[in-house]
Amino acid sequence: MTTLFIVIGCIAGFNAIYLFFYIMDDIVSQIRKIGKPKKQATDFTFLDDLDDLEDEPKKPEKPETFEIYDVSSLTEDDDSMPELSPDALKSLRSYDVRRFIKEEMYWLKDYILDELSRFEIESLTLLFSSYIKYLIRAGQEEDKTFSTLREMLDSSDPYTTMEEADTVEEMIRSTIRHMPIKPDYYGEYLTYKATCENRPKVLERAKRILVAIDANFDVFGMHKEEKKETTDYAERV
Repeated sequence: MTTLFIVIGCIAGFNAIYLFFYIMDDIVSQIRKIGKPKKQATDFTFLDDLDDLEDEPKKPEKPETFEIYDVSSLTEDDDSMPELSPDALKSLRSYDVRRFIKEEMYWLKDYILDELSRFEIESLTLLFSSYIKYLIRAGQEEDKTFSTLREMLDSSDPYTTMEEADTVEEMIRSTIRHMPIKPDYYGEYLTYKATCENRPKVLERAKRILVAIDANFDVFGMHKEEKKETTDYAERV
């Protein structure tokens, strides 16, 4: 019996000690809470606004817009485009090519371009643009001349089908074969080839324009005294 009373007394003692420490811990926690500064209550009034928004009909999202650089917006005061000269193609940049063609090469509109329809002039521009951009990007420095351009036109076959390729097209293909994205000059050439209704006529006018440039601007190093004779020849072609 004595042993039982001892055990019960020990258990009661441990419970008393545990209760004492529990009460003391609670008291200390309360004291700490009193000593801390009170946090500002969170304002939840914005939730009311959200409820109001849910009742309103949803507005359609505006489509994304992307700024597109328009080459045609360049002004005539922009001096980045070289004037027609023997070195014009060497200093010409690709995005100026079409403006260069229309402003520098098409000055002969009176007796050459007037013979073409609007669609044929666009085909002629595509052809010139494709070949000139090819020379700018892929040609050797010494090949960036009007004489090389004339050789390319002489080697062009206006009667090939879309499945066939002439010498110039094969040359262009060989330089872009391993490019993951095909350059725009190849796309321009394919567009010219697919949409030009009278390729022999357009190709012939392209050659006449280069002959006239040769005669009037002396781009091939001709002497001034020879200009008049060549000009007469250009008008007869």
